[in-house]
Amino acid sequence: LASAALLRAQVPATVEKWHPTDLTFASTTVYSNPFQNVSISATFTGPGGITLTVPGFYAGSQTWKVRFSPTAEGAWSYTTSSADPNLINQTGTITCVTNTNPALHGALKVDSSHPHCFIYEDGTPCFLMSFEADWLGLMDFGDTNVTKAKSLINIYSSHGFNGVMMQVYAYDTTWAPASTCSVEFSNACFAPPAEFPGLGSNTSPDWSHMNTDFFDNYDRVIDYLFQEGITAHVMFKVYNKDVNWPPEGSADENLYFTYVTARYQAYPNIVWDFTKEGKREPNNTYVTNSLLTIKGSDAYHRLTTVDDDLSY
Repeated sequence: LASAALLRAQVPATVEKWHPTDLTFASTTVYSNPFQNVSISATFTGPGGITLTVPGFYAGSQTWKVRFSPTAEGAWSYTTSSADPNLINQTGTITCVTNTNPALHGALKVDSSHPHCFIYEDGTPCFLMSFEADWLGLMDFGDTNVTKAKSLINIYSSHGFNGVMMQVYAYDTTWAPASTCSVEFSNACFAPPAEFPGLGSNTSPDWSHMNTDFFDNYDRVIDYLFQEGITAHVMFKVYNKDVNWPPEGSADENLYFTYVTARYQAYPNIVWDFTKEGKREPNNTYVTNSLLTIKGSDAYHRLTTVDDDLSY
């Protein structure tokens, strides 16, 4: 049996407003597929009776995480829900303190007074100027400092960009096939990525499990964008990069959508995009159902869109 120390939740005492923090929980139960056989969520209650029910995700090594960012200063309490006896009814408190990062203004919103404009959660207006960087989260596998991604992000920021459009995963491009190249930051340098979001590979994918090494790397890039106050416009799919996606509407696809949503929704700099090149998807019912899956898993109600699909 695991020790009490192993099963005790790892939770910080204080968290700055809007800053994501991981609540880590362990279980002694071994599952054939911990991504699909068991789930965890936590209901957070904050100042003034604010409630957020945030889904968790399997993080590997018999641990599950619930990633939470408080939206108001003060005391928050939480209780977990799960079918696993080690994960259910875990309780605790977190104190939210003042945000000290001047680059952060909370979530990106639509300005209700000017509905064609954006505004941040703290009331700061936002003129969103984004750079399309499809491979931003896919370049630095094996480098825990995500050196290439940081160097690009610094360039974008220095030129006034406050957003990036980026893929969760892309495999290749017809205009720049995968090859060894000497031109830094060209498409051909990053196709195909060294890691796959599921098990297996793009050639022989297993989407029934997620690849936690892949997403650990993606975490580092999203977190650096967050620290720099740059919005990450995250595109779940893409129709022109030769990705061997799971079947539309399948349990494996649902796992992919909900896993990504659970893992990144706590970041206030997130905007969801169902797919790049959305005009290539003729089935609007499928698009709607996919968006509802994403939105239904998102306790924070981040902005959601579809790239370039004018008919939708």
